[in-house]
Amino acid sequence: MDYTRQTAFSDPGRHRDRLTALPGDVAGIGAVVRNVLVHYRASGLDFPPDRLAEIDNRWVSRILDSFPFDGPLATPCPEQDRVVGCCRDYTLGLGGGAAGARCAGAQPDRVR
Repeated sequence: MDYTRQTAFSDPGRHRDRLTALPGDVAGIGAVVRNVLVHYRASGLDFPPDRLAEIDNRWVSRILDSFPFDGPLATPCPEQDRVVGCCRDYTLGLGGGAAGARCAGAQPDRVR
């Protein structure tokens, strides 16, 4: 696999320009991912069925299509307005793979 290229799942599509402003460190990227997504179970929030369907977005381009703000992805987003996702989405947001899986839900002060 060529890790220098996007996959069908990770390609941001029309949102590519929004990614240029992302932080360059894992903790910063993790914070942005957690600002875009809210875990359907771990959040403790109750979502109506139409919002739970966001879990099926699966592709970064579709996840970003669902994000309610057009501005920078780091713009604070209330938890209830974030895109409803699952662990897979957090991993995908951090570039996938084992490193993404380990860091996706980590708190910034725990990521080194």
